[in-house]
Amino acid sequence: MTIWGASLSRVWSFGISYWDKKRLRNSTNLSKYAEALKSNKSPVDFSEQLPYPSDIAELLAIELRLLKGVDSSSFEKHHGLFSSEIQEAIKTIVQRGWLKKKGPSCS
Repeated sequence: MTIWGASLSRVWSFGISYWDKKRLRNSTNLSKYAEALKSNKSPVDFSEQLPYPSDIAELLAIELRLLKGVDSSSFEKHHGLFSSEIQEAIKTIVQRGWLKKKGPSCS
């Protein structure tokens, strides 16, 4: 079976996360990943603090992958306002039909 162009028979240890305004990546080396977990250590081998507006864009991209979508008013209230670049990007992807807006909070 293939998902996202990759065979399910392969196992990936890496994952990229976003937490506390940091982008984190687990080790891409399966042996190092397993050893870190076995030793009760963090498997994270890369992290970076993201400045505004990159932090907002990263979190928005992650939340857009969720089935529930993003409540833009609530998002901005909790995480900060969308920059003009992010607003333009949203407008463009809505126009292309890649994103749908619904509800009263949408402009």
